Amino acid sequence: MNSLIDKYKMQVIILILLGLLGCVSGISGKELLPIHARPIIPKALLEPERTFQICGEDYFCVSPEDLDGLRIYILSMQSLVNKYEHATEVLND
Repeated sequence: MNSLIDKYKMQVIILILLGLLGCVSGISGKELLPIHARPIIPKALLEPERTFQICGEDYFCVSPEDLDGLRIYILSMQSLVNKYEHATEVLND
């Protein structure tokens, strides 16, 4: 019984925090998950033919700026996945 009460206490706390932050997307059924913005898609994914230039017979070159854009995108996507995984774990406990 305490586990059930603790679960609902945690959900209420999350609802209050998300409501204060303006991150609530709505309630579908009994679950609630915030909606996070997707990271900006880098040029390397939008225009790979202009980003990756042939430098030799078996490799490509990419500018430091485009490489940094890919790095930032990958880190942002990993952060996004971590947020959804954590929220799912909290709600499923």
